[in-house]
Amino acid sequence: MIYPFLTSPFGLAWDPKDLISQSQIKVPTEITDSHIFRNGIPKVRKPDILISPIENKKNIVIIEEKDYQSNIDKLNNYRIQLAEHQALYECIWGVISDGEKWLIKRNLETFNQFNSLEELYRGVSDLRHCIGKEKVIKRLVEYGTTDLVIIIPTFGINQNILSFQSDISSFDFYFKIPVIVAGVESGEMTPVGKGAEEFSNLSEALRIYPDLDPDKNTKRFTWAMKETRAGNITRLRFETWAAYDLYSD
Repeated sequence: MIYPFLTSPFGLAWDPKDLISQSQIKVPTEITDSHIFRNGIPKVRKPDILISPIENKKNIVIIEEKDYQSNIDKLNNYRIQLAEHQALYECIWGVISDGEKWLIKRNLETFNQFNSLEELYRGVSDLRHCIGKEKVIKRLVEYGTTDLVIIIPTFGINQNILSFQSDISSFDFYFKIPVIVAGVESGEMTPVGKGAEEFSNLSEALRIYPDLDPDKNTKRFTWAMKETRAGNITRLRFETWAAYDLYSD
């Protein structure tokens, strides 16, 4: 199930020649004579599959194939092994899967997870955006990174391109907390500022309203007002200017 999904046009659409099996992977020179021990048995440090297109000379994704696991938490027990391989082969993206459940890692963090094939098929477009061949190669060619890139319009000024790899750690923080956008309904602004839409994080909100900016006001929205509880930020709140006028009265 794993290999067909990686190569299928209905999956991630990688060319079979882009996938290097464990027996064909070249171990980095620095660790050629190095081994790790699993249950007292020395093993060469190689992942099960390495996605590495020949024409780009770039390691893209580490894939760890596992036997069936009863739940996603047990699959996550292999995260240290995956992280080790991501570091050795310099891959931002890593995947652990038993063919049914899928864990998607961005560096050391769980970026997404699918507990069943049904969830995987429902979320395949999001997964393609992260590690599908078309999107990854496009980012690699245009921005020189396999990591996600967020593009925010600035209305007539040169666009700000903020990569997740950048040093803007404060911006990265905004992608970890819920967001509410007031003064909108079904992707449209309401005339008097009523209505609201909630999102699990800023990334989701930007798909519908790409001109949201957490640090400054834009033509349509206020900057991110921070809702707090016990001194901790619990949610970001954006308002259309009509909503701002409505709630400021």
